[in-house]
Parts: sequence; C-alpha cells; structure tokens
Amino acid sequence: VIAGPCSAESMEQLLATAAALKDLPISYFRAGLWKPRSRPGAFCGVGGEGLHWLQEVRAQYDFPIMTEVAVP
Repeated sequence: VIAGPCSAESMEQLLATAAALKDLPISYFRAGLWKPRSRPGAFCGVGGEGLHWLQEVRAQYDFPIMTEVAVP
C-alpha cells in the first residue's frame, strides 16, 4: 500500500498525514512534489524543497518515501 497526499503543500501537511498513517501497514509514504499543468500560472508543486519535507517524514515515522521524477 502506498499512501500520502497527492500534492505536498507544506511540511506540516506531510507530518500530519504521516501521523495519521503511522499505525497502518503502508509500504511507502508518497507525496507529489512536481505537478505539471497545462495552464501557465497554475500550481506546479513545491519542487525540490519538498524533498527535505519527505526526509523529515522518514526521520520521524520511519516510512520508506517516494515521489515522482521531475526530469531524468
């Protein structure tokens, strides 16, 4: 089972989500950091900053983490 928010918006959001999932048997915690959009000016995700947030989730909750690859 992979669980987490579709789009990471803040460290607080990720930590609150991880806290809610901590007792469930999930295999990976996942949050989207890059959100391609077809309209200019639409939300495009937090990008690399979110990698630090995911590292904090891993440190506090010991979840394996994953996200999508923005560029090869």
